[in-house]
Amino acid sequence: MTRTVQDWSWLDFDTVQVRALLAHASQCGEHEPTADQMLEARCRRPDAPKPPRGQLPAREHLALDAVPAGLHVRIGEGLCLVSNGIGGEPPAPVFAPGCDPGRDAGWRAAVEAVAGVEQQVLFLPADAVNEVLAEAGDRVWLGLRRDEERFGVEEYGLSAVADAINDG
Repeated sequence: MTRTVQDWSWLDFDTVQVRALLAHASQCGEHEPTADQMLEARCRRPDAPKPPRGQLPAREHLALDAVPAGLHVRIGEGLCLVSNGIGGEPPAPVFAPGCDPGRDAGWRAAVEAVAGVEQQVLFLPADAVNEVLAEAGDRVWLGLRRDEERFGVEEYGLSAVADAINDG
């Protein structure tokens, strides 16, 4: 189900599946970074050179054990939540309703309607996800607000309700 409230689209996810993703991420010692995290000094090895402007560091320069646990919101070939944990048997991605390329004929239009055309990976930190899960019933809601050009997501967050006010 998708709801739109004041330029925000809210997508629902099954709480049990989200808990499984978070449990996997939390038990892993290394985590996959987003592109933004790759540029953070804390997520690079201390001896690694700073990447040239406009480039991401090489994988061997990343400190994957310094990347925090959490969930990734993957937007592109569908829209789903995944564990950012590396190792073990990660749970399958949890797709937003109507946004699964393997099941939904109109997935591309559904993704573009709520998140734009830009491929993105967004990060939800484990502690924030845990707070939401503590208040949630059987569903949690991912809120997305597109940027002014409507190409991608500018603001996002997870909530126990579908029309939460974004307080920053």
